[in-house]
Amino acid sequence: MEYFCLDIEACKTAFLLRLNRNIVNRFHGIFRRLISLHRHSQKKRLAGVVEADETYFVPARVRGRPHPRKRGRGTHKKPIFGIYER
Repeated sequence: MEYFCLDIEACKTAFLLRLNRNIVNRFHGIFRRLISLHRHSQKKRLAGVVEADETYFVPARVRGRPHPRKRGRGTHKKPIFGIYER
């Protein structure tokens, strides 16, 4: 649970805890389901005008990485998603 809260990847968590990756993936799925059930139990729905937007934050320069920047999977982009209810 600690590594899940720290947003450490399942593969890295499995390596650090010396567990099978499938077990860690199963627990991450359980944690996500519990978070979703808790969220839905509060019955707060978005209403009226709702705005949604997504973007990626890219570091200006990643240490140890020569140019050009890596594209596709394994990039250092951080996805950001936002929802705003007016």
